[in-house]
Amino acid sequence: MEKNDLIKVLEWRNDLRIRQNMFNERKISLVEHLEWYHNTCQDSSIRNLIYTVDQIATGFISFSKMDQKNGTCFWGFYVGNETAPKGIGYIMGYLGIDYAINQLKMRKINGEVLSNNIQSIKFHERLGFVREGLFSEHYLKNGNYQDVIRFALFQDQWNLLKDKIKEEINRNGFNFC
Repeated sequence: MEKNDLIKVLEWRNDLRIRQNMFNERKISLVEHLEWYHNTCQDSSIRNLIYTVDQIATGFISFSKMDQKNGTCFWGFYVGNETAPKGIGYIMGYLGIDYAINQLKMRKINGEVLSNNIQSIKFHERLGFVREGLFSEHYLKNGNYQDVIRFALFQDQWNLLKDKIKEEINRNGFNFC
C-alpha cells in the first residue's frame, strides 16, 4: 500500500458493506486515516497490501502483529471494489496467504471473525483455516456482545492444500498460474 492508495482505501473502509463486518464499524475521518497510515508505515510488524486486477485497485490485505521469532501474524482483508468478478476474494486470499508464508516467512496466520459474519467464516474454512478458539461475548458491537472466532492456518497445512485450492480457482474459470 502506498500513499496514492489512501483515498481509495478510506472510501472502501467507510463503505457500509465493509464497515458492517468490521470490529470497528464507525466511519473514519481523513485525519484518523492519515494518522493510521503514518503509524502503520512506522511499524515493522505490519504490512498492508493492495490487491489489483488489471491495474485496478480491488482489495486490501493486512498482516499485523508479525512476530518473526515465532513466525506468527494476524491477517485481515476485504474486497473493496464492488464490481470485482465473483471469486476474486478467494484468489486474493490465496495470494495473501502464499505471500505471508513464502515472503514474510510466517509459519502460522491467525484470523479473528465476528461470529455473525458467516461469509468470512466460510471463507476462512475454504482456505484451510481451522477454528482454534472461541471468545464468548468478547466484543461489544451495536449494543450487544458478540462471540469472536479465532482461526489459524499453519505453513505445513497450507503446503498440503495450496495446489488443490489453485486447481479449484482454475476450474472456476480463472487462468491462475
